[in-house]
Amino acid sequence: MAKLEVGYLLPTRDQSVMGEHDSRRLVAQARRAEELGLDSVWAGDSPVTRPRADPLLLLAAVAQATERVTLGTAVLLPALRHPILLAHQLATLDRLSDGRLIAGMGGGFPNPATRAQFASIGIGFTRRAGRMAEYLLQQGVYVVGFSFPVVPMGKARIRTQMSSALADEDITFAIDAFVDAGRAIGIL
Repeated sequence: MAKLEVGYLLPTRDQSVMGEHDSRRLVAQARRAEELGLDSVWAGDSPVTRPRADPLLLLAAVAQATERVTLGTAVLLPALRHPILLAHQLATLDRLSDGRLIAGMGGGFPNPATRAQFASIGIGFTRRAGRMAEYLLQQGVYVVGFSFPVVPMGKARIRTQMSSALADEDITFAIDAFVDAGRAIGIL
């Protein structure tokens, strides 16, 4: 039987709502969670809709203050960030934590507040499919994201074409990259 693991979600949103912006308290809570034997510490993300401390910066501080607990994002909104910079930030955080990072990612709840959050940063909520296409291109897979005016809002699609002349390993590479990209930006 698998071991039950228990984690702690740092109250970043609660602290922000109460007007408390001292991240040292959150780092101390993470340290205490480790002392109590918890398995992981998590930080949420929502720069505009539900503002709070940036999860990657906070987890970098937690990585330096702890030794054992797994660190995770619950959840990160990758479509709000440039994919190369996000990959660099996650890799750096993973190194700072000696491989303890779990990057939990999502696409955001389809509600007016989340749509407004995307718009305030200059990214259309329906643009998530196009962001996935960009991510795939950076992984070496050429795709084109489509969002036709006749498609209902939020129904953008990605079309891929693969030549039957491609080797099996090329097709496998493209499919794996598609799945990885979808997961990375919260579409799959």
